[in-house]
Amino acid sequence: MTLKFIRDTIVLNVCHLTDDFCIGSYLQKDYWSDDDYPDDRYTAFILEIKNCHQESIQEAIKLFSDCLSGFDAVAVVPSHHVNGQLSGIRQIALGLAHRSQKQDATACLRRHRPIHKLSEDGERSIGVHLQSIELDHANLIKGKRVLLLDDVRSTGHSLAACQQILKAAKPKSVHPLALGQSYGPSGSDPEKNYCHVDIAIQDEYQQQIDACDSPGTDDEAAIEAHLERVENIEIAADLERKTLDQLRLFAGV
Repeated sequence: MTLKFIRDTIVLNVCHLTDDFCIGSYLQKDYWSDDDYPDDRYTAFILEIKNCHQESIQEAIKLFSDCLSGFDAVAVVPSHHVNGQLSGIRQIALGLAHRSQKQDATACLRRHRPIHKLSEDGERSIGVHLQSIELDHANLIKGKRVLLLDDVRSTGHSLAACQQILKAAKPKSVHPLALGQSYGPSGSDPEKNYCHVDIAIQDEYQQQIDACDSPGTDDEAAIEAHLERVENIEIAADLERKTLDQLRLFAGV
């Protein structure tokens, strides 16, 4: 195994993420009484990003660029406003694309019709998003693996709609990822995301091991190359699991 392999291996492959993957919980205050509302640092971190706090935005850019691999372009769910201000999550997407030297696809999704916030009792079905968002600059993502970012996932409809819209550009794949899952006292636990990803890593690992299991030749060089590949796969899988642990720790999951 070469030093170049270790240096070039980045960690968690976004192809292993489930479509509902979120790093942690976002404890929306509307769901809690004042006395019961938890003091949650990760929720505060997401709020800082929503409020365009630059230190938190830069921290998120570094986290993603250090922890994620397996994508060629970065897109973002657009604001519910038409031509709204540069949101925190959009700044993260721009910074991640630049720092990771990937295609900036943040202009590929454009909100051409405003919608109300869910917190304002707005209608936020998939259909509403499909009717209010359009695809631009489709050539930027054709044939590419696209990482689709959002700050908070509530129903998942905006991410699902954007994923569907992006697929019209014929990318190789689209992988949604949200910073937080909106979580009330009876909400779902984002920990399930990590379990699903770990299973995906195990499946991918086993498939590649099975594929390498029969070199098809007694040639010593071929066998040596086979063993090196298996060792590389093992190291990559171990790095991905360590990254999951880092994300858990970061979000307090």
